Amino acid sequence: MNKLAKGLQMAGAGLIIAALLLVIVNLWEDQQAARETQAAVAAIRQVRQQNLREETFLLPQAEEYQLPFYEEFPDVEMPVITSAGVDYIGTLEIPSQSLSLSVIDSWSYPNLKKSPCRYSGSAYTKDLILCAHNYTKHFGCLASLEPGTQILFTDCDGNVFSYEVTEMVLLRPEATEAIQEGNWDLTLFTCTVGGSSRVTVRCTLTDAVPVEKR
Repeated sequence: MNKLAKGLQMAGAGLIIAALLLVIVNLWEDQQAARETQAAVAAIRQVRQQNLREETFLLPQAEEYQLPFYEEFPDVEMPVITSAGVDYIGTLEIPSQSLSLSVIDSWSYPNLKKSPCRYSGSAYTKDLILCAHNYTKHFGCLASLEPGTQILFTDCDGNVFSYEVTEMVLLRPEATEAIQEGNWDLTLFTCTVGGSSRVTVRCTLTDAVPVEKR
């Protein structure tokens, strides 16, 4: 075997090893992300329940409410719960996928390794956009969601917003403005494997249950 053939063989073996290492790293990050978000979900729920118990005696009777506060003041900042130094705006559930995810207040690349993040907007102004990596336990399922699939977002005060999937589109990675186009109540997006496009799921609000009505 000449030197060229040996060199090519060694290069091929190196590429295989590198690919295997990449797969191992991706699997580890996927599992770590799942642990991070589940720990955050548990922390958010614990604080939310504690707050509800403490504030229940302050709430007037349900019939006294005309509009929930977020409809009267939709531009109000969404409340946050801080866990392990990270601010979260609530939890996202996709029942058909048995997914319950924490949602970080603002996105960054380090934050995306922990949990889905708010890209922009608010549940109160009906323009909430969430992004996440395509980890199995984050937004890896988006491409398989069918129209009519239920999605629930619960803010840190316990207000529940119910949505259903309306459509799924593929956008170019650089088409950041297109993600915010249209009057969608909720948008979820993630990159495809390899990052060639963004899976973007558009959702319509079907119901909202304020905590004082529950």
